[in-house]
Amino acid sequence: MNKEKEEYISLRQEIVELCSAADRIINILYLFLATYLCFVFNKEDTIYALSIHIVILPLYLLAIDRRIATCKISAYISVFHENEKNKWETRLINYKNLNAPSIFKFFSAKHFPFVFANCIGLILFICNTRWNANATCYDIVKIVVELLLFLLIMYIFVKHRKIQVEDYVKEWKNIKQQEINANQEQYEKFIKEMPQKIKEELFKEIIAQAQNEKQRTQRPPFD
Repeated sequence: MNKEKEEYISLRQEIVELCSAADRIINILYLFLATYLCFVFNKEDTIYALSIHIVILPLYLLAIDRRIATCKISAYISVFHENEKNKWETRLINYKNLNAPSIFKFFSAKHFPFVFANCIGLILFICNTRWNANATCYDIVKIVVELLLFLLIMYIFVKHRKIQVEDYVKEWKNIKQQEINANQEQYEKFIKEMPQKIKEELFKEIIAQAQNEKQRTQRPPFD
């Protein structure tokens, strides 16, 4: 097995592991939400409802990090490992763009659990808050923090709602082109620094090989 194939298999395995990790994060979120809601539902102090966002935020960031890593690896495979016979990543991108439901073009299902939990936390906070003119400083601080956390999670959603493989294809293509240019510069430098005698011998050898190939192709076929 050559190194290129080994790298391809390793990258595909890493994608599987990243997707599994993202799924585990979502399962943890749902388990936490179900358990915590049972605990918080009858609590009068809204600090408990506010705490939901403190758990949602790091879990959401972890899930997004896994998603971005998956897209980067898929884009790398598309740029460095695809050929005329094997274009899985490119075909998958084209298929997704053509057939994805309109709702998923705006709202990826991978974001739904976190946005859903975020809204549940806000609704629970609003329902448990006593809205009156005699609110204490403690109540005002909780309201401000609740709004900030809610808006922060929604900002993360809006910013990363359309994480796609094609977003990173161009970056990998630029890196590939930089490597090609660097190799070309090294080759040109090598040729320039090569002694003239070696250049002449190399040129003669190339001419001889070309003539031999021409003679071989011009030979009459066997009867």
